[in-house]
Amino acid sequence: MLGELKTKSGKNLFRKLNSNSKELQDKQEEIAKKYNLLSAQYEGFEDLENNMNEYMGNEKTLEMQPKKALLNKSVI
Repeated sequence: MLGELKTKSGKNLFRKLNSNSKELQDKQEEIAKKYNLLSAQYEGFEDLENNMNEYMGNEKTLEMQPKKALLNKSVI
């Protein structure tokens, strides 16, 4: 291997490694950008889900309150 490092084929080997390293770095940056985008979308969906749950929860309590009030009045 040391013999290859001293020859032109060794230089070609390092050029190929450098090229592959740059390609991998570009792919890694692309994946990081996609991850950040998906992470932001997920947070948005979580907020939407929480809002929907709150709305549905509030609506259920509003529906239940008049029934409880009617039951309390009829018992008295």
